[in-house]
Amino acid sequence: MTTNCWSARNYKDFIAITAHWINSKWEHKSYILEALELQDPIYSGAYMAQLLLQVTDDFGITNAIFTVTRNNASPNNVMLDGFKAEVEER
Repeated sequence: MTTNCWSARNYKDFIAITAHWINSKWEHKSYILEALELQDPIYSGAYMAQLLLQVTDDFGITNAIFTVTRNNASPNNVMLDGFKAEVEER
């Protein structure tokens, strides 16, 4: 998976979550699972972890996540720590 957050020209903030996999023919595939407008607290790692978990649960892939690529902004580190902790509690 990859995630990315950005601010649009209209001063709204968004997060996109994209899945990547290799199919049975060894072809790389990608699919944007969701692009969400962030609400307050906009760049809270705990909030973004909730969003990531919600999206992966909706697609039924939470337990299949192998790795998540993102930039190294500190909220992303908190997001992944929170996501991992939630998945491990299940």
